[in-house]
Amino acid sequence: MTEYITLYAQWKKESNGCNFTFKDIEMNGAKDMIEEIAHRCIVKGYSDGTFRCE
Repeated sequence: MTEYITLYAQWKKESNGCNFTFKDIEMNGAKDMIEEIAHRCIVKGYSDGTFRCE
């Protein structure tokens, strides 16, 4: 487990982040979390600029 935490910390330090924005999450209760995981390059959404959260 320590190995994974170390790798994550290194990745976070070296990552410049991603700049994804989604036009369909404004009223979504998870908007902040979606934006955070997008900034960390974990999700990128669809090419039309949507996240399509269902």
